[in-house]
Order: sequence, then structure tokens, then C-alpha cells
Amino acid sequence: MRCSIAASLLAAALLASCASTSTGPTVIGSAASGVLLRDAASMVLLIDSVAAPECKEARRITAEPISSDKPGTAVEHWQVERCGTTKLYRVHFTPTPAIGGTDFVVEAEQ
Repeated sequence: MRCSIAASLLAAALLASCASTSTGPTVIGSAASGVLLRDAASMVLLIDSVAAPECKEARRITAEPISSDKPGTAVEHWQVERCGTTKLYRVHFTPTPAIGGTDFVVEAEQ
């Protein structure tokens, strides 16, 4: 009986930690907000951490809008500073009214 109570408490603690109210990475200058910003920033950081796995320091992200040739699509340059270097990403935000919400695409720039 004690083991099942301890296991239940452990499971509850793990679930509570997963449901934290963390806002995610900080991005300065993006027009996106909320869940969309958190999801896009998480994707950029994931791609960037694969590109530079040796860098373990916190990454700083700054965004700046750029023009888009697609009507309704917002495009931003995201600059990720880490370990003394800077990497640029292009993030496209496209509304999806049929299903509600906004899709995003992340491209690493050369």
C-alpha cells in the first residue's frame, strides 16, 4: 500500500512539473505573442542547439519584422546570440483561418 501511495505522489509531482506556467524563451521585438511565440521560439532554439551542440550557454533572441511577398504572412528575422556568435533565422507566420490559429515556418539563413 505504501508503494502505491508513494508512486501516486511521484506521478502527481511529475505531472505538476510538466504543467508549469512557464512562458518559454524570451524573444525581444517579435509581433507574435502567447503560445505562438513560445512555440516558434522553442523551435528556433531546438534548431539552433542542434547546429551548435557544444554551446551550453543561454541564447538571446532578438526579432525584427521584414517585408513579405505573401499577403497575410508576417516574416521576421530572428537573431540568436550564443557563445560569442550570432545566427540568423527567418520565421514566417501564416494565419490558418480554416482551422483557427497561425502556422509558422523556421528557416536558417546562411
